[in-house]
Amino acid sequence: VGHDDQSSVEVRPRSKELDLTGTNYFDVLDNKEDTCLAQLRLDSIELGKSELDSIIPFYRPLLINIANTIKNISMVKEIQSNLTVLKQKNQELKDLNHHKDEFLANTSHELRTPLNGIIGISESLLDMTSGTINEEQAHNLKLIIQSGKNLLQLINDILDYSKMKHRELQLNCGKVTLKVILSEVLNVLSLDASE
Repeated sequence: VGHDDQSSVEVRPRSKELDLTGTNYFDVLDNKEDTCLAQLRLDSIELGKSELDSIIPFYRPLLINIANTIKNISMVKEIQSNLTVLKQKNQELKDLNHHKDEFLANTSHELRTPLNGIIGISESLLDMTSGTINEEQAHNLKLIIQSGKNLLQLINDILDYSKMKHRELQLNCGKVTLKVILSEVLNVLSLDASE
């Protein structure tokens, strides 16, 4: 039995399978995987045990190289198979992400219309176009309007994010009034504090 000390590959003759023509068979085995990597067939008139023992060392390095090459090829095939699966999974994730973005954009558009309606009706009630209201009602209407505007801003941010992701967002650079921005922030914080 020939054995490679550097790996788990072993060359073993199948002496029982000597046929009438003198054909000898050798298995190249991977002991770690417990598999046969290759087979060698030597055609000759007849080989005794001593001739077999002398032939094995001659062919062993060649067979071990062939066996290691076969193992490397099978590893490459496995890696390629894993890469194919990984590419498919990545594509599925991209598709799901695209569907999520579409859903968010569509839902945001659908929410904007009724929310603008709620804000508009509340503002018209606050302006007392339909009659007089007391202080508590006015306060509650202001809360509805402010909450609606905050929610509308969140929806607009989602839509802006979607546009930004698809490189469709246009920035309008210009001067801003710090007082207006701070006032908006204070309104949001005061609303949160009151809740």
